[in-house]
Amino acid sequence: MLRLKHMVVASSFKAVLCSISPLLSLGFARIISTWGVDYQVHVGEYGVHWNFFFTLAAVSILTSVVRIHPKHCGLVGLLILAGYQIWLSSGLNEYLISHKRSADIITQNKEGIYSILGYWGMFLIGVSLGFYLFVDTSSKGKNRNTQVMQIWVLAASFWILAIIFDSYIERVSRRMCNFAYVMLVFGQNFQRTYIGLLFNNMNFI
Repeated sequence: MLRLKHMVVASSFKAVLCSISPLLSLGFARIISTWGVDYQVHVGEYGVHWNFFFTLAAVSILTSVVRIHPKHCGLVGLLILAGYQIWLSSGLNEYLISHKRSADIITQNKEGIYSILGYWGMFLIGVSLGFYLFVDTSSKGKNRNTQVMQIWVLAASFWILAIIFDSYIERVSRRMCNFAYVMLVFGQNFQRTYIGLLFNNMNFI
């Protein structure tokens, strides 16, 4: 039984490595290419060696290791974002925006590494919303018009939350991927989705 469990874990780990290998390859390829042509990279964005491909790979690993049902992803994502925002407001944000860097790999890539928490929370909330809006069929009477209205409400709500967080908690920051930034991203994406569905519905009229 124990051996079977180890085999399952090993198989899952191998599957995770296979799934993130393209992202890691792209990440290292970007490092090599930018260094090869002496391209100036703004280290304040993700760090000295980090880039967004590594962030995507890290989120993929976390998602594979910590398996959460789509119905519960939203709550877990909110808790992660809330905890991360509290950490940021407690002084982590000053550390991340400072130009001081020591020789260790974490400090060299602090923006990219710490922002993983924000992107992971964003991903989990997105999974939950996508499941509720487009996959879950348990809600009776859900039709296209209802779906469009729900997306409009979500877009407006996320925009309002983004403005509130930006004004009273912390300014929108992509490199920290704070709560305000996550709300802004959701607001923009649901706004685009709403407009697309609206035009699509008009074509059916």
